[in-house]
Amino acid sequence: MSKIFKALCLASLSLTLFIATESLTAAEEKRNDKSDKYLINFKQTPDLKLLEETQGVSDIDAYSEISVVSANLTPEALKSLTNNTLIETIEIDATISIIPFQSISSNTLLSDAETTAEQMIPWGVADIGADKAHMQGITGKGVKIGILDSGIDYKHKDLRISGGISFVDGKSDYMDDNGHGTFVTGIIASLNNNYGLIGVAPDADIYAIKVVNFLGNGSYSSLIKGIEWAVKQDLDVINISLEGTEESKALRKAVDHAIKNGTMVVASSGNSGYNSKGNVAYPAAYEKAFAVGATDQEHQLASFSNVGKQLDIVAPGQDIISIFADDYVTSGGTSMATAHVTGSIALMRSMFPEMKDKEIEKYVEKSALRLGDTFKYGRGLIQVDKALELASRHK
Repeated sequence: MSKIFKALCLASLSLTLFIATESLTAAEEKRNDKSDKYLINFKQTPDLKLLEETQGVSDIDAYSEISVVSANLTPEALKSLTNNTLIETIEIDATISIIPFQSISSNTLLSDAETTAEQMIPWGVADIGADKAHMQGITGKGVKIGILDSGIDYKHKDLRISGGISFVDGKSDYMDDNGHGTFVTGIIASLNNNYGLIGVAPDADIYAIKVVNFLGNGSYSSLIKGIEWAVKQDLDVINISLEGTEESKALRKAVDHAIKNGTMVVASSGNSGYNSKGNVAYPAAYEKAFAVGATDQEHQLASFSNVGKQLDIVAPGQDIISIFADDYVTSGGTSMATAHVTGSIALMRSMFPEMKDKEIEKYVEKSALRLGDTFKYGRGLIQVDKALELASRHK
């Protein structure tokens, strides 16, 4: 690829990513004048007959594992159902979006020639001690990871994708048409194949769960479907480098359901920057999700990283190299930090397959490098090699 053509590709794709959270397709922007999509939280088993018999209710979609139904409601139907004693709450189906790249640039450490001649250990992988785990033969083998994102480029030769699904309207394929999901996946699981770079858990089984479109926008309902699918597939951990700004009882139920069934939820804190009141995004803000903030190479909080009492851990998130289209580029964001943590969880799970999720969290947090105020850094910078060592001593 010529340098000029590569630069044009990067510029074009970067523009798409930067506008992702600000723009919607014409179809998404156009609201039906008569109805909007809602998430209906029932107190117990959803009464579908009630919804079917209520005038103004359409496109009913019941979740199989949680007491939630999505449907389009007219204002009249909304008013009628709000007063029904079988229903706990009704909430608008809010928007979930990718956490956009802070910047994106070509990486000079991996030229076209070098990608075929040698393999790079990214600084983030070394900073969290994952390279030391690799030397002990701990590579994530046998662990199943779900990436809830824009899909994954399953044709890329530095990735091995075990399967996937799409919950984006009009898209049956889980191929990445944005770039974000592939970048995140590259951090987690780029292969140990003497090419490109090596991920945190290169031998993990990766599943693409496409829940946002090419602009990086989706809905809470699509995210919930993705979480349910991950649980049904018995995935060990799911990576959610996405953010929502609305509290949702339905989404909380989905996260709780995943945790209850042994699927860990690792989620990004968000990229809005420091806020003295705290601003951890959803679903990371939920108590049972593992919320991740970002640090730079000096172990300082990244300027874009959200903070708050819900923050559990931090990880490398600035100047991170990974896969972007057919290139390797450098970028930043709490999405990247979250990927480092998800990969680390996979290393822990591969070493201790019978260990409870709460135990894994305990060892990860106890072994973290303390960096200061927990409001900004949580329990500190993840050190997976030390977490593995600590867990080994106590088993």
